[in-house]
Amino acid sequence: MTARTTLPLLTLFSLGLTATAFAAAPEEPQASDRAVKVTIGGGYLHQFDTDFDDEGSLSVDRGYGAVGSSFELSPALSLGLRVAWEGAWYRFEPEAGGAMPLSLGSGASPWHSVQGVQLGGRLGWSIDDHWQLSAGVFGSAAGEPDADAGDSLSFGGTLAAAYRASDRLTIGGGVLIASQIEDDALVIPLFVLDWRITDSLRLSNVAGPEAYPTGAGLELLCQAWEGWEFGIGGRWESRRFRLDDTGPAPNGVGEDSGLGLWLRAGVRPIDALRIDLLVGMMVSEELELSDRNGNELATSDLDPSPFLACFVSYRF
Repeated sequence: MTARTTLPLLTLFSLGLTATAFAAAPEEPQASDRAVKVTIGGGYLHQFDTDFDDEGSLSVDRGYGAVGSSFELSPALSLGLRVAWEGAWYRFEPEAGGAMPLSLGSGASPWHSVQGVQLGGRLGWSIDDHWQLSAGVFGSAAGEPDADAGDSLSFGGTLAAAYRASDRLTIGGGVLIASQIEDDALVIPLFVLDWRITDSLRLSNVAGPEAYPTGAGLELLCQAWEGWEFGIGGRWESRRFRLDDTGPAPNGVGEDSGLGLWLRAGVRPIDALRIDLLVGMMVSEELELSDRNGNELATSDLDPSPFLACFVSYRF
């Protein structure tokens, strides 16, 4: 009998501020074929000071953490569970005259610290050596620490399919549907690509660090040296979160979106341990402030800003 290859799901997590995508993806090399596998990961990113187009400047620190598990229920059926966290600390600086972006004339920062947590589960079914179907559900909360928890929630689900055309190529697609904080439901088509062009060159949107919200991005990777990989990639980021009652828009909604571009170097000192270093640039970044009902009050664009990041993960 030919062994059946299970294509587990990779959780693509973005602070729960907009949505999470579950997509079918090939598994990274594992130290064993145990029926239960656990991964823990974390990271830190610093986005350097950059100016707004109109007034003032901004810098951001972000922290990430995730714990995921995969259970083989049968040779054809797998269950995945995941909890993930992202914290973001924004430092708004006024211009010389004291004007603050998005302050609505109050001179106060629109928000400060934002925390997000997400819980998700998925079920994968390997139909044969080539096809896998999957379904996932998730719930998340995102907002400032004193924001109303009940008003910071969003929920959603996904359906996806992946086709393993060969040992070198897996492609897939599906759909994600999720609620948003004080906004219309989000519907996103999902696309998965993992293509080993040569023994050392790979094009993939499922190869990023465990705790980094890789979204629907894409990387071109060089894996010419054993234990090392180098990549260039990018992805669109969007975060939406509830505010507390102390800022210029009490109990309102904040949104931070932009395009992240990066160079990445990853190393596996041992099979189970992974370390990634990133240097990149955020471009086309925009912040939006809305009232408690989701009505837009103000927007402001940011100049391109560099960032540095480090991620570590361990698989049991």
